Amino acid sequence: MSLIRAPRRHHGRGGCRPRLETLEVRTLLSGLDAVEPKILASATRDLYDVDGTGYSAAMIDTGVDYTHPALGGDGYGPGHKVIDGWDFSKGKPDPYPVHSHGTLTAGLVASNAPGHLGVAPGANIVALRVIGDDGSGSYTRVLDALQYVIDNAERDKISVVNISLSDGGNYSYDFFSRDNSIGQKIARMINKLAEMRIPVVSASGNSFDGSQGMGFTAILPQTISVTATDKDDNFLSNAQRLGAGTGFAAATDLAAPGKDIEAPTGSNGYTTVEGTSFAAPMVTGGIILLQQIYQQRYGMLPKVSDVDAWLKGGATTLHDPVTGIDIGRLDIAKSASLIPDPTPPPAPVPQTQVFVDGVLQTTVPSTSDANPLVDFGADAGFTASFDLIQFWQNGGSTAITSVPGGGNVNNLGEHFRTVEIWNAKPVGIETGETQDATPAQGTETDTLRTAVSRVFSHKAFKAAKGIPRPSRFARAGRRR
Repeated sequence: MSLIRAPRRHHGRGGCRPRLETLEVRTLLSGLDAVEPKILASATRDLYDVDGTGYSAAMIDTGVDYTHPALGGDGYGPGHKVIDGWDFSKGKPDPYPVHSHGTLTAGLVASNAPGHLGVAPGANIVALRVIGDDGSGSYTRVLDALQYVIDNAERDKISVVNISLSDGGNYSYDFFSRDNSIGQKIARMINKLAEMRIPVVSASGNSFDGSQGMGFTAILPQTISVTATDKDDNFLSNAQRLGAGTGFAAATDLAAPGKDIEAPTGSNGYTTVEGTSFAAPMVTGGIILLQQIYQQRYGMLPKVSDVDAWLKGGATTLHDPVTGIDIGRLDIAKSASLIPDPTPPPAPVPQTQVFVDGVLQTTVPSTSDANPLVDFGADAGFTASFDLIQFWQNGGSTAITSVPGGGNVNNLGEHFRTVEIWNAKPVGIETGETQDATPAQGTETDTLRTAVSRVFSHKAFKAAKGIPRPSRFARAGRRR
């Protein structure tokens, strides 16, 4: 069915009226199942344990049916799914709609009905109705709705705004931000929201005729503009888009599925929808999940510029054969992976390295958290004998132990990080004495190689054979 009146043509800058999408009823799918492999919303919720609880999306649209089971079904106001709202078409606080467009977009963001979950099913909705019973609206109402968000963001916990409306125009340049009229006022409002760390997501429009461009408000660079694709990553034939490499002042920020998705409508039903109006809520819900992940880590909302960077950085690049431009398609899970984690990585596990003639023979992990050095004492069970054992710690020589007459390493009774083994001792160094190493006096022999092979038969060393040699230890070895 159609929810739009005959299109109104542009009568000057900022003079158009908001328009609604055309809805198409088809064989019902199951929620977002058809596009979940693309956007990975449920995967993100499961991986990061987030669902949007404690956050609200302000939907500037036709109002929201708060009696629908997918959107609370139990009323409107504090304590309900549709937590707040206003009807700017009638000047009253009840945002109940005549047209279902706003219910559809809100459901895609935050439906919590089993089998029909939105992207962020735990989130609340603030329904701001700017479209009247006759299907018409004005951008003065949109301006008032944005002011409502600014005034009530803290109370309602609004973290993102969704505008799935367009004026039917196809603009390749943003003159609205400097038109000394309604466009400039709206741009300033969106900038103010950005200062409050609240992104504004805007549908690019459905007036594509082969020429690049977007409608208003998507053409404003302050918005996160969204075009639409199907489940196979093809751009919808009427979805407007504008390329970043074209030299224009604004460009479409993101693509998202706007077809083959199911949304709530009527008193308790569902229908499939198509258009950029329904791609935008995919991004709006995704933003809520990203915000929740960030706030759990840092205790505050992320900057809008950071959200924009994560969305674009995680997106899958799609090529449009019609216009020749590339636009990234929403991938919430990959975008979430780009959010920095303030938790420092675990400290590297201390390891013991054994060298012979400056060449790394093996590396074994630490055996004790309290003393992160491997025990080369009597309990090590070594039976090999050496003339000289040189110990290295943190890349520097710390001790040389001489074992006269082929003594056994079992009597060392020390903990060391690295060991370098030689077959000859410098003159004047007695057993257990510590002084600067002089490994240049050592000489490698076949006897030493045989003894070393016996040491490495011990189970602690067996498990670590084949570890690559670190160059800094190799350089710290014997100088010829």
